[in-house]
Amino acid sequence: MNTSDLTYLYSCSAHSKNPEKAGDEFDSKVEKIYNDLKNSSIKRQEDLAYNPNGELTQIDIWGPEDAEKVLIMIHGGYWLIGNRKKCLAVVPVAQKLGFTVVSVGYDYANKDHPLSKTIEEALDGVQEYANEDHFTILMELINENSPVHTDFFNFLHSV
Repeated sequence: MNTSDLTYLYSCSAHSKNPEKAGDEFDSKVEKIYNDLKNSSIKRQEDLAYNPNGELTQIDIWGPEDAEKVLIMIHGGYWLIGNRKKCLAVVPVAQKLGFTVVSVGYDYANKDHPLSKTIEEALDGVQEYANEDHFTILMELINENSPVHTDFFNFLHSV
């Protein structure tokens, strides 16, 4: 299967009955995924602030603190939209493969908050988590945009 086929396979809008409503369908599905995870037995820590001056600068940890493998998720959205709670579809699969998932939030880029600052914040969130002494980290940085999303599934299949 080539990259184009994989991109299509994992694209939400490609399988929508109404492509013009794909965004609404996506939001509905990720909300269900999040609620299902909250009601699951997966250990979690949510809303852990890493920058007290930021509005969205928090991380969520899905899985045990003693996991040997950690997957860091930085949500997509062109640094302008989305949030760390909308990229959690990977958690159940990652858990089965022994990964703890860390989902990183960041403040959006705009005229008063330049993209360089937004990226710096996201990296600070990764650094905050990576500095925890009780974790042994095998880190793979991911966001849910294709083709990076496709790379994630290729990575999981190689573990």
